[in-house]
This record gives sequence, C-alpha cells and structure tokens, in this order.
Amino acid sequence: MARIYDPQACPWQSIAHQIMEIEREGFGRGAFSKQYLKWAFLEPTSTAGLLIGDDDRIGGFTVAAGMGGIAANRRERETAYIVDTVIRRELRGRALVGLLMQMVERELKERGFRFLERHAAIANGYADSIRRHYGPRIIREAGPQPSEWGEQMFFRIRL
Repeated sequence: MARIYDPQACPWQSIAHQIMEIEREGFGRGAFSKQYLKWAFLEPTSTAGLLIGDDDRIGGFTVAAGMGGIAANRRERETAYIVDTVIRRELRGRALVGLLMQMVERELKERGFRFLERHAAIANGYADSIRRHYGPRIIREAGPQPSEWGEQMFFRIRL
C-alpha cells in the first residue's frame, strides 16, 4: 500500500529509524543525513509518499519539496523537486517507484504544482526508466551531470 506521509498522524520519530535504514541500504556512504531527511519530510512545502507493507514496515519512500516560497518566481512556485526516492532492495523491480510517484504527483497537483523536477542516475538505468515512464511529459532533459552518486540526467516533467 502507498500513502502520503502525514506528520500529524505519524510523527517523524516513529519512522526515522526505518527511513534511515532504507536510505543507507540504497546509498551507503552517499546517504542523506537523518537531519536532512527530517527537514525533507517535515518541510511544509514537501510531499512524501511511503510504501507500507502488510506488516506495517516501510518498504520505500519518495519526497518532493516545493522549490519556492512567497518571494519565488512563478516557475519556482509551480515546481516540486524530487529530493529522494528509495525502495528496499528486496522490493525493487516491482514497479513500486511508479506507484509512489503516481500518488505523490496526484497530491502535488492538488496542491497547485504544475511541474516536477528530478535528477536520475544513468549507470543503474534509472534515467532510462524516467524517459520511458514520462515520455512526452518531459519538457526538458539535461546532462549527463557529475554528482557524488555518479553521472545523472536532469528532467523537468509536466504534471
């Protein structure tokens, strides 16, 4: 099951351990810090999606953060950036990222966002998956760009 994270119903402290476990499994030494992920999940402009198993264990997550506040230009106010997406190793290859993204995109649209931006790794095929999934909704693609996680492509996508 996928659901939008609600910090009122489920405090960060109650999921932080599982989120960090998934993050470290996915990115090793390149994993985001607990402090950064806490910010990403709790930032008022953020929308986070969680995969929850029958045993209530978190199987993966994605977080989109709004790019602009009140002083931002229109493009920034209408755009959310995917900060992080990770699925537990044993659950990969089951189209779960797509399930998470559909739910998060629906929520972003309801909140007034019109565009989504993200970077995607080239080496593991994620950038190719983004191209296949979003196809004509991709407005802009740039790269490859170096990063600490390897070369990545940048995508701007119409919601």
